[in-house]
Amino acid sequence: MFRTTQIPAFRLCMSTGILAAGLAADAHIFALRWASSARVAKIRRVVARWQTIVGPSAAARQYGLDVYRVTGYTAAHTGGVVFGGVTAPNLTLDTVDSVSVLDDARISDTAALVDGTFVADADPLDVVHGAECQGAPATQKTSQTIDMSFSEEEGGALVLRADQGIVIRNRVVTIADFTAAVVVKVKWEEIPV
Repeated sequence: MFRTTQIPAFRLCMSTGILAAGLAADAHIFALRWASSARVAKIRRVVARWQTIVGPSAAARQYGLDVYRVTGYTAAHTGGVVFGGVTAPNLTLDTVDSVSVLDDARISDTAALVDGTFVADADPLDVVHGAECQGAPATQKTSQTIDMSFSEEEGGALVLRADQGIVIRNRVVTIADFTAAVVVKVKWEEIPV
């Protein structure tokens, strides 16, 4: 369907490297910071997919991800891989849309991101858990997905205002014989304040 009112719409897709063994529980692997006071971000969808690369050889291993909204986000995370920038038409869903005012998005290369300055909500927006069986065949590696859709039918968008954002954390310590990667996708609209 063609949009009759031009609301700029954007998407971002990033992937971690192979997450390092011993990655701490609650380590931040993705962070998106919204700094604009001229526009709000109406988050329409967040997808985070865990994909096991090498399963455990010694014992079954648990894994998980959680997604938090953060406020008071006055200093961005550091480290990792930074998104490709906001030059047109990068990130746009329609090439006639204006350039995004996204401040910062980054994902772990192999190590955890270094925390910025923020306050996380007390409860996560979503959580996924899984387990990988010991010695599972290569064809049976698991994939778990968080897929949060913020449609009007479901109460509307998750709105990010200046100095707010989204953080995705690793829930449990990763073990030496167990490796994985995470892909994160975010779709949003930008509305003038």
